[in-house]
Formats: sequence, C-alpha cells, structure tokens
Amino acid sequence: MQLRLTLKFILPSKKKSINISASCFFNKRNYDFLVQPFPITNNEIRKSYSIIMSKNSLIYFLLLVLLQFFLIEIDCQEISQRYFHTTTLIDNKLYILGGRYTPDDTINTIGREFFYLDFSSAFSTKSLSWNSVKNFIPQHDGATTAVGGVQNDTIFLYGGITNYERMSTVYTYNPANNSWMIPALDGNDGSGVNRKAFLTGIADNGKMYLWGGTEVVTRYYVNDMLILDTIKLTWSSGSLLNAPYPRNEYGATLLPNHKIIYMGGNNGQNLAIGLDEVYIYDTINDNWVTQETSGNIPSRRFGFSVNLALDGERIIIFGGNVPSNDATHVLDLTNFNWYIPNINGSIPSSRSYHKADVINEYLVITFGFGYNRVNESDVLLLDISNNDQYVWTDYYVVSDSTSPSPSPSPSPSPSPSSINDKKFRNLKSIGIIGATVIGSMILIIGTYYLHKWNKNRRTRNAVHPPSAKLDNQSGQKVVLTMVNDNNGKNDQVSNKTEQ
Repeated sequence: MQLRLTLKFILPSKKKSINISASCFFNKRNYDFLVQPFPITNNEIRKSYSIIMSKNSLIYFLLLVLLQFFLIEIDCQEISQRYFHTTTLIDNKLYILGGRYTPDDTINTIGREFFYLDFSSAFSTKSLSWNSVKNFIPQHDGATTAVGGVQNDTIFLYGGITNYERMSTVYTYNPANNSWMIPALDGNDGSGVNRKAFLTGIADNGKMYLWGGTEVVTRYYVNDMLILDTIKLTWSSGSLLNAPYPRNEYGATLLPNHKIIYMGGNNGQNLAIGLDEVYIYDTINDNWVTQETSGNIPSRRFGFSVNLALDGERIIIFGGNVPSNDATHVLDLTNFNWYIPNINGSIPSSRSYHKADVINEYLVITFGFGYNRVNESDVLLLDISNNDQYVWTDYYVVSDSTSPSPSPSPSPSPSPSSINDKKFRNLKSIGIIGATVIGSMILIIGTYYLHKWNKNRRTRNAVHPPSAKLDNQSGQKVVLTMVNDNNGKNDQVSNKTEQ
C-alpha cells in the first residue's frame, strides 16, 4: 500500500479565491481532489504526516505560522461506485447523495456519502475532483430529490430505503449555509404519508411531484401521485384517472409546457415495460393522457434516464437493462417519433440505475450499475449541443456561448440587496487575500532579520562564550508529527528532537 500526496497552490486570474489541488497516489491508482484552506486552532490539526527540518530553519517558522491559519484537508478515500443514488444541480454544482454500493465494495451496502462535482470550470472525466459535504442523513438508497423552496435554492430529499427506523420522509438541504433540516410537514414522521422508493421526483412551480414507485412498508408497486408544496410545506394528491398502472424504476422528465412525461419501468414482476406508449401528466389541469409512439421504438427497459434536450423539442433516453448498442434513443416531441441519434466517440457501457442531468451543453451521467470503473469513468459526458451529431467525450468545457441548462422552475431574479451582498463578499475575499499576502511578506522579512540576528548572536557567543552551559543546537532536527486518529480520538501534535 502506497500513499503519496502532491499539493499545488493555484490563484486563478479570474477568481477571487485561492484553490488548492491535491493529487493522491494510492494503491497504484491516481486520484485528484480539490481542497480548501480554512482557519484552525492548535488542537484541530487532523492530518497525519511528518516533516523533518532544521529547528532554526526559516521554513520551520513559516510552517508553524501557516498551521495557525490553514488546515489543508485532503480526503484520499476513493469515492465508492454506486447506483440508486440521487443527483441535484444547484449553482453549477452537481450534488450526489447516498445510493447502494456495488457488490465488490467492502465498505457498506447502503451509503450516506454526500459530495458534489463542480461544473463552473473545465475538467476531464479521467481526473475528477470530488468535494465532500457534511451530512447527517441516515444511510439510504432509492430516494429522489428536487430543487424547491421560497428562493428555489433548497434540495428536497424524499423517501428511499433505509435500515434506520427513525429516518424522516423528507429532508431539506440549503447549500448556501451548508445545513440540513427536517421540515415541519404533516406525516413527515411516517404516520400520514406513504414512504416510497425507486421513483423520480419532478419539480414544477415550487411543487414536487412524486408518482408511482414502491411503497416501502408493504413493498407494493403503486401508481398514486403525491404532491409536496415546497413553499407552503403541505401535502396533496393528484388525480389517478387514466393514470398508468403501478411501476417503479421508470423514466420521467418535465416538459416546457408544465407537463411531465413518464415511460417504461418495472411492472412489479421484474419485467420491463415497453416504450410504445408514454404517459403525460398535466400539472396545471391535474389530468393524464396516454400517447402512442412510432418510429424506431427502443426495447422495453427499466432503470434508465430520461432528459429534455436543449431545444425543448426532444427527449434523450440512456441506459437501463439493455445492451450498449441499444442504450441511447431520442423521442421527437413534435410527432412522438423515436429514432437513434448519430453519435461520435467511444460508446460506453449501458448503465442501469444511474442518474443523468443536462448541464450546459452536456448530458452528464453519473455512476450506475453495469460498468467497470477500471475501463470507464464514474462520470460520462455526452455533448448534445448539435442535434445532428452527439459526441461522447472525456472533457467538460465551459464556453462563453454556452446557454444555461433548461430550468423548469426558474429562480427569482436576484434582488439589489443580494447583489450588494455578493459584491461585499467578493471585496471581503479580496481583502482577506491581500491581508494574507501582506502579512506573509512581513512575516518573511521579520523572520529573515530574526534569523540573521540569531546567527550573529551565536557568532558572538562562540567568540565570548558565557559561563553557563550552552545548549547543543547545532545539527539538531525537529520532527513535527500530526496524527489523525481514525478511531475518533483527540488529535495530537508532538515535537521531538534528533541529535
């Protein structure tokens, strides 16, 4: 087992913060991370490594000072491969939560990891930088999420399978202040609202639509429509008239006309449902319509993804329990005709129980079941900017001409106060960076003269030694060891001297 850390400090020219990237070489594989510095105190040093250097070295003094101001927190634990997880896009960050770990992973069967991938800058899927986020949600899989709340900036987590009996039906997460909450909802303790799993939550106009899925307690497949008002924090039910028959692991997405399209899925006997029909629910008029499809109809499937294309007139499906050459299809919404798109690039394995999100000009597919991560990345990118030619690529590029991803529930325009707050935070960040640079320069100059003064004093003492016994400092070295106790014990810092 080999562990090697390489740190690189970067000050982007167009950003107002300092990023620190780290590369971790572990068990013959390389992993990249993005870490951030933040203030600490002496008893908060968490990481374990040793630094040996001269006691009177300038670097030694600088290190001690830097340890007072920064904690470089690097997590070299590899993110586990998973499926039945959730993904939520907010402010160019794709948040990933929970899921079921693959059978060959020895950590846990059901996970609670919470992390995100930043899409505000370019990256390669061969070198992903995951960012961990604090989380107190119990281990779970098969849940669903949507963005809602008064400002349309809150993640709502509903349902899922868990071994924790006291897990609430709904949780909320606010990325702005990095806080989880259990909202005050009737039935949120499980007493009044059915807890479901393996369904897709769709947000529209502040409401989260939760159709079908598996009832967790009875394990029955259902076709009811639960509606969570994420602003008023109330429950209601949608119409079942002409609704599709019960199923889970189906595909669904919101259309520009405030209608939700449903297709495919598992019928309860582990049999896939065909795509020769799709089902459309009108969120405004609360009614169902069945629509037949034509053309090159895809094979029946479940555990696949459904996403609206950039023009709002097509639907892209990917994956499921099907072969790779049958994984990707497009449904033209103008005539409900299926066709196979032209795609360049290396065709990836077909994944089931993954998640897919349209981010800028890409269909972003995360994790899933049915691929070998030795050969493929956990993240797939399909460039869908050209309807006539899609491209599988390893590189995510942010273009100035890139239009934002389709947002069915647009956030309110920022108020002048929020803009001023943002400017203030930017100025504050610039001030902190400037103060840090100036302080570091003063520290270096001061330490240099202190070091020079100590050197001159030792020279004078060598010529006129005092009567008292001198400490033997020549050749001494200090070993600064920072210990991370994985068992949760208090961290320790020890200083030793070597002759």
